[in-house]
Amino acid sequence: METLTIYDDQFDKVYNKDNGLIHFPWIGRDYPNNKTKILILGDSHYAEDEDERERCKTEKNYTRGILNVAVNQDDIWSMFKGLYSLFGVTPYSAENALWNKVAFCNFVQEPMKRRDAKPTSKNYRRAWLCLLDLIDIIKPDICLFIGIRGWVSNGYINLENRGYCSLAYDTVRINGYTPWRATISTKNGVNTRAIAIHHTSQRFTPEKWRDYLLLREPLLFSSLDLNEDPMKHIYFAGSIRGGRADAELYRRMIAYLQLEHKVLTEHVGDLSLSKTEGLKDRDVAIYEQDTAWLREADVVIAECTTPSLGVGYELAYAEKLGKPVHIFYNKRRTRLSAMLTGNRYFNVHPYDCEEVLFALLDSVFK
Repeated sequence: METLTIYDDQFDKVYNKDNGLIHFPWIGRDYPNNKTKILILGDSHYAEDEDERERCKTEKNYTRGILNVAVNQDDIWSMFKGLYSLFGVTPYSAENALWNKVAFCNFVQEPMKRRDAKPTSKNYRRAWLCLLDLIDIIKPDICLFIGIRGWVSNGYINLENRGYCSLAYDTVRINGYTPWRATISTKNGVNTRAIAIHHTSQRFTPEKWRDYLLLREPLLFSSLDLNEDPMKHIYFAGSIRGGRADAELYRRMIAYLQLEHKVLTEHVGDLSLSKTEGLKDRDVAIYEQDTAWLREADVVIAECTTPSLGVGYELAYAEKLGKPVHIFYNKRRTRLSAMLTGNRYFNVHPYDCEEVLFALLDSVFK
């Protein structure tokens, strides 16, 4: 992912590592052209290591770098998992579905030494003044705060004559937390709406908070047009070196799926594919390519009638990534391992004929 830098000259003018803006926000590719511009605000950075904390205190692109790392690594941070669930996107479609459309930064500029550390009122005061600078520059229509806290109280807040915030806690409580909404105005006359929800990292119920936001700020969803492309990227898994008895079935399944979707591993249905072990370098390349496809995939479809160590590994890898997994097997020919049928994460579909198999495939994508 790449951030836009068209605002960086203006960010430079308000950069101040001692008492002003430190971290330049992530700006999505499509953000400037969005009819409704959305700024998502995390809480703060955490840096237990002293050298890392010093880097966080001075490096302008720190937030941008952290976001790139967090979004692209296999083990997605819990904050982002919750955020994706809120907006109904998958981790590996989030770049185009979300990050290219929004701006993002952490509200508090100073890094916290521990994850359980809380910003001080001084930290929050600085955060509000920096937010006024950002609002003047990127002019968001809506600020979504990920986290309820933020040195706020009901009523009118004068932000040191640089702007003001008119804030009210809502009348509802969700999971024991009361969200707040506000209007923020800068001294230059730029106005934005703000809404705060519970932090998405823990004890977060995305369905309840989504319902709340749809009621209070429906433009958060409609303006981003977050409905995902109905064409899915499918990782099809089937036995190769474990035996090619079902290769023709794989070919028919892949051809059927390709009528409406993209199958990343269509070679699994290639009848000429060799099942013999290759050279070490070639095997390394296969591993790296297959795991990259697993990260890219929206869903995993596995035909497991013919046992395969490789397919078993792929299923475990997909589970670690949080990918939806659908396992199909011919119950007349085999019995699956309890490690698959006993794992509630997997969607297991037994069938006894191809007519049933293809009907089950259809049901997965309805």
